[in-house]
Amino acid sequence: MLNMLILGLLGYVLVWNLASGPLAKLQMSERWPSIGYLLRLDQIWNPFSPSPPKTSEWYVIAGKLKDGKVLDLLRNGDNPSMQPTREHFSNYRWRKYFEIVGKPNNLDRLRDYARYACRDWNRRHNARERVIELEVDWLIMQTLPNNGVSKPEIIMLLKHSCDES
Repeated sequence: MLNMLILGLLGYVLVWNLASGPLAKLQMSERWPSIGYLLRLDQIWNPFSPSPPKTSEWYVIAGKLKDGKVLDLLRNGDNPSMQPTREHFSNYRWRKYFEIVGKPNNLDRLRDYARYACRDWNRRHNARERVIELEVDWLIMQTLPNNGVSKPEIIMLLKHSCDES
């Protein structure tokens, strides 16, 4: 008896999936969806709806040191690279912060971040390795068909002198 109930519910979920979405082949009567909502069997298949992301975005924060050397402050002092990476931020909170602040319409908040980045770096390094200037670049790369890769568009959001910090 239990097996028949489970088989019936699986069949219901299968019909639900075939009757929903942009490629729906079936149509359910108006009463049937209420059963799915009641039993929490309703399905939504739109994680990339209406389409997958069309761009990849990342940031490069290049800090110029007193001795003239240029480092990427987001990648713990590595050489600045315009290649995409998933390892920009130490945790998801910093990633979320940059999703909001790292846009041209939030330059005041980005200046606040630049002051913080200068203070934080200089606090942890000796006088010879102090950051005197930093530049925040926003890179946007278009997603092309057939796994193609476009050249990233580089948008310089902010140039900041650490003397102002």
